[in-house]
Amino acid sequence: MNPQIISVVNQIKGTYKTTTCIQLAKALFKSHKKVLVMDLDAVNVANNHEYHGVFNSKQNISKQTESGIITNNEFDLISYISLAMVIESNDQSIDNEFIITNLLKSIVKKYDYILIDCPAGTPNLYKNALLASNWLIVPIPIDQLSLRALEMLQQEVNEVNINYGNNLQILGILLIKHENSQQISQEIRIYITQILNLKIFNHTISYDSPSLKTTKLKKPVASVLQLEYLAFSEEFRKTIKAKLLIESSM
Repeated sequence: MNPQIISVVNQIKGTYKTTTCIQLAKALFKSHKKVLVMDLDAVNVANNHEYHGVFNSKQNISKQTESGIITNNEFDLISYISLAMVIESNDQSIDNEFIITNLLKSIVKKYDYILIDCPAGTPNLYKNALLASNWLIVPIPIDQLSLRALEMLQQEVNEVNINYGNNLQILGILLIKHENSQQISQEIRIYITQILNLKIFNHTISYDSPSLKTTKLKKPVASVLQLEYLAFSEEFRKTIKAKLLIESSM
């Protein structure tokens, strides 16, 4: 299978985009996959505690390569700072729609999966991510605002494919902040799956998963959050394989 580039997108803040990238990368690592994560957060670049936590922990030994890629035991990272340095060193305009596409050309074959973390409020980098990607994962809570954002995203995907000749697809909808007892109304399910014609992943992410638990020996064990993303990663991989199989037979 060729390297797959997946953007995790939602223009609404607080929808687990960074959490999804990190936890999915960790889960794919457990399946012996080589993963690169791109952090496009130009606003909170100094305060992104989730990435700092992963790459500055005692368990993970991190180092930075000459190309600006930060590596550790589990997955590699291109931070927004590294991306900005690449833009400057290559004398590229921030308005260039193909910054990410061009950057990935030289490194994409090193990885099985590239996950792009697309924060809200960065329209040009968001467009860059859409143009560079094969697939989109959309983490959303179940509410009307998210459904309207989903409609807008689908329009943007159609525009990218029409205007640039791409084959960008929404791989699926990842329901987040979801209680096991919370049922998706039949009306919302029909709207997403039949009207918008989008897949809802079977696995969901809880509203408030407990933090990393420890045993009596103070050794960390898997949290509910990690287990949920581990299960989701299997469905994610199977969904991509099924899509690629359909495309190859056409």
